[in-house]
Amino acid sequence: MSPVSVKSLCQCRATIARTLVAACIAVAALAPASAETFVKAESFVKGLSAFNAGDYAIAYSIWRPLAERGDANSQSSLAYLFHEGKGVRPDSSAAAKWYYLAALQGEPTSQSFLCKMHLNGDGVPRDLVLALMWCELSMDGGERWASATRDRVMSKMTTAERDRAWELVARWRSEHPDGAVGTAAANQPAPAGGLNEARAR
Repeated sequence: MSPVSVKSLCQCRATIARTLVAACIAVAALAPASAETFVKAESFVKGLSAFNAGDYAIAYSIWRPLAERGDANSQSSLAYLFHEGKGVRPDSSAAAKWYYLAALQGEPTSQSFLCKMHLNGDGVPRDLVLALMWCELSMDGGERWASATRDRVMSKMTTAERDRAWELVARWRSEHPDGAVGTAAANQPAPAGGLNEARAR
């Protein structure tokens, strides 16, 4: 090897070593959060297995503590149990509360359910403006089937209602470029006045 190649090789090895040290420090810093995330995910999957086996009460008992700690998947799943009366007494208001908390974190299935619930006045006041907002946000998150509900909502709206809904969607997108308000806000209770207070935010 020529002296230039040996020098380049040594510089390359030093760069790789620094990169590996930095990566190890980053992984170590993230380890507690990652471990908690892993435990939540593993527990959520246990709840999902129970749900798929028809053990709704077990799924509820697994998802409830996770939902209370702010896990959006568990909040959405708990909401579904309440909405459909699986393992619990049917309660559309409780379903709306849990869907709302998950929706604030950008969980698209919850946003889609809120769209339908506001369209039908199911557990929440009928509000076409919020229905359209939640439909649109759920589609941003990948819920393709929400487009049919959005079309139904839009067919019932006035121009002024549509304009207001588009303003809310634009404001949400500008304030939450990642689609969610974050875990701290999501751990807060739903507005006391119901989901209509989301419009005032």
